[in-house]
Amino acid sequence: MKLPHTFVIGSVIGLTLTPLLAFAQSIPESSPNRPIFSLPTFERQPLLHPLNTANDWQTVAQNAFLAQDYLNSVAAYGKAIDLAQGSDRPGLLEERGWVLYRLGQFERADQDFRQAAALHLQRQQWTSYNNARQMRQFVGNQAERLDSAS
Repeated sequence: MKLPHTFVIGSVIGLTLTPLLAFAQSIPESSPNRPIFSLPTFERQPLLHPLNTANDWQTVAQNAFLAQDYLNSVAAYGKAIDLAQGSDRPGLLEERGWVLYRLGQFERADQDFRQAAALHLQRQQWTSYNNARQMRQFVGNQAERLDSAS
């Protein structure tokens, strides 16, 4: 079953992205720093056949993410992205970007969000383009906060 690239904040990923959601919710709605994007959803899916498609590897990546096995999730997203055709690629880049964010690899996450935004822009998918840009901005802001705190 192909998971949609419709992103809903706080659904299944609430358990694994609780600190991110708590931070986002702690910022007043009127603040210019409040994140304006939707997080990808991750749902555990069974694997019933050999792994030959981008969707198969996306399932592996999402299952690894849910198990907090972020390194294997990144590797599986890499396979999925390599196999992706057409419109699946930007969503896969966004999902891998969040896994990289969880690993603290902000520069690599930024690269994935930047590439996803460029693909959305090329396809004139304005809402998705703006969403990817906001994700990128959020991750950049978090990286700056961590740098200034240390």
